[in-house]
Amino acid sequence: MWDIKGKALDVPVYELLGGKMREEIPVYANGGLRD
Repeated sequence: MWDIKGKALDVPVYELLGGKMREEIPVYANGGLRD
C-alpha cells in the first residue's frame, strides 16, 4: 500500500513515513564456519 501511494505521489516511501531518520545504518555480516 505504501509503495502504491509513493508511486502515485512520486515520493519515496520513507518520506511518507516521516522522512529520513539516519544517514547510516550499522550492519553485521557473518560468513559462518566450515569444517
